[in-house]
Amino acid sequence: MKLKTGIAWARVITMLTLGLALTGCIAAGGSAQIKPDNVAKLQEGVTTLAEVRAMFGDPIQTGLTSDGNREFYYQYSKTTVNPATYIPVVGSFLGGSDTDFQKLTIIFDEDDVVEHFLYDETSQETKTPLGF
Repeated sequence: MKLKTGIAWARVITMLTLGLALTGCIAAGGSAQIKPDNVAKLQEGVTTLAEVRAMFGDPIQTGLTSDGNREFYYQYSKTTVNPATYIPVVGSFLGGSDTDFQKLTIIFDEDDVVEHFLYDETSQETKTPLGF
């Protein structure tokens, strides 16, 4: 009987350890985290394309405006899963995740100088289906 109890506890400990290992953060986006300090350094009519690349790296997407000006898009998201999500039954009520989003769009003029930029930070909380 003691052997079965020991195996049961070993399974419980293994499941808890696995659950804790699976918790944490998931980062996504083609670019690194957008540092607000670097966004504050952007100056319309002053900052060049080369300086933007030095601050933020390669954009995840580029495009052209209707005026033919170049656009750079940067995006980053980070999701943190609530550890309770992995607990059987309890996770259905208390589980969920928090996601932080960052978006930066930069429009350059014909001389590859920043003409305009938009920066947005958003946070979103997601509950498991029964967590309301």
